[in-house]
Amino acid sequence: MVTRKKKIALVIGAGSVQCAAALGLWKVLEKENIHFDMIVGSSGGSLYATDFETGESIAQHEGKLVDALRASVAVPYIWPAWPQIDGAASNPLPVDVPIREGVDIILAMGFESPVPGRIKSVSRYAFYINSLMTNNLMRANFAFHNTVHHAEIISIFPEFERSIRLFDTDQIPYVIGQGEKAMMEQLEYVNRLLDS
Repeated sequence: MVTRKKKIALVIGAGSVQCAAALGLWKVLEKENIHFDMIVGSSGGSLYATDFETGESIAQHEGKLVDALRASVAVPYIWPAWPQIDGAASNPLPVDVPIREGVDIILAMGFESPVPGRIKSVSRYAFYINSLMTNNLMRANFAFHNTVHHAEIISIFPEFERSIRLFDTDQIPYVIGQGEKAMMEQLEYVNRLLDS
């Protein structure tokens, strides 16, 4: 009897600087000699966008890299659409892509958008509303796909004891460490799935 190798995907959700946590996850898996068949992401974790005209998710499989990069950083309220905007607007944790591709095990690294404590300006209000919508959309999409699809979806949500804001690049070493810690918590289960 021939056993088929299980296909594994990493999905990196929207999260700006927090997406660096995926590097910590990758470090753990490299030590375990676990490799991905697919990597998918949204916004800061990606080359994944939202069509500005229709609001639909777009998986960038081909085309110019510069266009995909431009779309992935077209954050609403900051940079104009071109003709796509940040993927977080339509699919902040795109687990549907590897499901459609028939992946067996999906490691879904997601992040909550920080909600500002005090709103002192129109721009802070816009970011507040955007964070609420993105967080709710991520939770709803994730719950739906986790419930109705056959793929094993393992949620990996790093915990940050301190605030990590949009441009806090000085926090990247800490963020990577938290990603490593979050993956270590799921490693035994992932190995069991791969061995079964």
